[in-house]
Amino acid sequence: MELTDLPYDCLSCIFDCIPDLKQLLDKSTVCKQWNILVKRRLKKIRHLHVVSEDFLPYFHFSSDNHIYTDDVELMERVDVSQLLPNLKFLSLSLYPGQKCTGKMLVNILSSTAKPLVGLTCKNQCCMSNDSLQSGHVDIEEIVKHCESLEYMNIWNQFFRDIYFFKYKFGQNLKYFDGCTLPWYNEDYDSMMEEINLLCCYAARMPNLEVLILKKPLNEPRLWCLPKMKLKEIKFQHISSGSPVFQFLPLFPDLRSIKLSILKVKNKDEGFPDSHTHLNVQDVVLKIHKHKGPTMGCFKHIKSILVKFPNCTNLYINLKNCEERKLLLTKEHFIEMIKILPNLTLIVLNSKNCGDANTIGTLDKFCKSTGRRINFILRGDDRANDGTRVRSCTRFALNEDVASPLKIDNEFLQKYVY
Repeated sequence: MELTDLPYDCLSCIFDCIPDLKQLLDKSTVCKQWNILVKRRLKKIRHLHVVSEDFLPYFHFSSDNHIYTDDVELMERVDVSQLLPNLKFLSLSLYPGQKCTGKMLVNILSSTAKPLVGLTCKNQCCMSNDSLQSGHVDIEEIVKHCESLEYMNIWNQFFRDIYFFKYKFGQNLKYFDGCTLPWYNEDYDSMMEEINLLCCYAARMPNLEVLILKKPLNEPRLWCLPKMKLKEIKFQHISSGSPVFQFLPLFPDLRSIKLSILKVKNKDEGFPDSHTHLNVQDVVLKIHKHKGPTMGCFKHIKSILVKFPNCTNLYINLKNCEERKLLLTKEHFIEMIKILPNLTLIVLNSKNCGDANTIGTLDKFCKSTGRRINFILRGDDRANDGTRVRSCTRFALNEDVASPLKIDNEFLQKYVY
């Protein structure tokens, strides 16, 4: 059987699994039917990634509405409204070489069928105004097309300053990554200057829902933050000495928190703040542990969980810089379930599950206590070619076949898949 003998729907599914824009465009020239299939595929695209092929193993794309290219020159001249008529998000990541992507950015932003709502730029195109670079444009030429952004993650401070202070944009922003601010120097004056800058940005974002910050280096009374209706906050690179939980009362509408914690060294380490935050329902913990036994890790986790008694969805990801496994046992999970009476979903990396009998023991415990919980083990490995292979295995603890427990797919889509 030839490929062209396959039913149309089968061919369509095959084309939907092709993540490379250049490959799709090449295939569109084969025949009329393939041209139609490619156009159908491109109409589904919502998110374009411009990334070097060398870095692809570090990225995971949802094949149905994401696509990537490393052809900057193509994207400098193409009419995006015709090629990708439903494009909404653009991500530029780790593009090597001297080629500036500024001209490409302007073309994409100015030629979409509708203004983009999301822009992530971790690329040198916005890092300097070096006019000697090929494809260079002034940063203002990029910024002026960004008024409609709802999602922004830009590394360049010139871009942000022009965006917020010259054009006074930000009214539409719902997601802002403040982690890009250069908090490298922890002397008091520099720290306060950076904090004040972030607070000025925040004043321009009245509709912000998601905020990402590095570790807060001082207590919240020194921050002149405006009133905000945040639904989600993420803290990066924090330790037990960071006054993270002192910030949460400033955001009474908060529903989700993600913490990336570094250097859990002492088995007695934990967050001493005793306040509870009753509105938080989603908790994501990413812990990088450098040394010490797993028990120290669990004490750290426990000191966090007691602050969120109404948590319903929990995802824990333990990593170790010394390549030693960090494991959570069935006893740890039973204690978590006792601490969180409303918990209905636990997600754990399969490498952190320390006992083959964990699922069976938890199922018995849930049956004895009347608790019903979805437990998901997440696999994250690499194939022989270096690409990431992800898998999720679901276990229903104390399952009721007649009335299965609903699972929070929005949580899984946001943090797990």
